[in-house]
Amino acid sequence: MPLDQHTPLLFQWFERNPSRFGENQIPIINTQQNPYLNNIINAAIIEKERTIGVLVDGNFSAGQKKALAKLEKQYENI
Repeated sequence: MPLDQHTPLLFQWFERNPSRFGENQIPIINTQQNPYLNNIINAAIIEKERTIGVLVDGNFSAGQKKALAKLEKQYENI
């Protein structure tokens, strides 16, 4: 059964080994091998009429909150 065009998309980022990072230090991966952020941005561009949700496990640092707010302003459907 195909998804309705208004069904929201959700991206979940999960770090397999969070103990290797300190508190508020887990990065959102965006590398050639793990293009996580690029996938979110591309979905926001392609699916302009669809809500894009991002679920991140862990606490955000002030810098991460600022970066996410900037992303939300640039792509209103995120």
